[in-house]
Amino acid sequence: MLKISFKLLFISTGFFFISLFFRDRLPPQGQILEDLLYEPVQTETSVSEFQVDAGGYEYIITPVYDYEFYGMVVSYFNAGSWRDYTHSGWKDYINVKDIAAIWGNNLESGVYRHVKFWSGNWTWNAKARRDIWNRFDVSSISNSHILADDEEIKRLLLETRRGDQIYFRGFLADYRRAGTEFSRKSSISRDDRGGHSCEVVFVEEYEILKTANPIWRKIHKMSGYSAVILFIFIIVIFFGSATEGL
Repeated sequence: MLKISFKLLFISTGFFFISLFFRDRLPPQGQILEDLLYEPVQTETSVSEFQVDAGGYEYIITPVYDYEFYGMVVSYFNAGSWRDYTHSGWKDYINVKDIAAIWGNNLESGVYRHVKFWSGNWTWNAKARRDIWNRFDVSSISNSHILADDEEIKRLLLETRRGDQIYFRGFLADYRRAGTEFSRKSSISRDDRGGHSCEVVFVEEYEILKTANPIWRKIHKMSGYSAVILFIFIIVIFFGSATEGL
């Protein structure tokens, strides 16, 4: 029994690590939805300033423009993850996730498949050969700091991974924590660059239009659970046998 369990643990662990690579592959051009080829829509807003409670703190949201967005996620950063060293320090509990996503020319040309993307605290990064980068449209990518107050939207945001094709609607907004100096302002242009070029979006509607690599994601999840269960089973059997031998 112990020998078979070790073999199954080895197989489960192997599938777990192999699926780490395949679950986050960006989809080919043929799988891109037509809506993602269009620019984000930014229009005048009639929404007044309002307050939201998150993490025991009060935040004041100031809408700047109504905003509607279709794009494909190329990298992301979950606020509150083990890599996060800024949100909790600044007590920013309303920024749920940062999503770097592309649309338009970058999808239509297929150039995205030759670019390496990654995200950090508040930032997105990209790397490619010079000839590839010359074809990449830097005005067709954005790093959106997503604010949300709806539990279902938060759940969907945390489920969102690289390669997913998404839609959201809400508004570009500035926000601040009540009674403090902490504040962030949204970019209102897709053409700006640098540290203040990210969009801050309070999301009222969010949808994952098409999930990338669903089979590999299931394999990753199932193999991870299996590996943990088998490991615990082996420990129990091992110590049980050792105890019997005393």
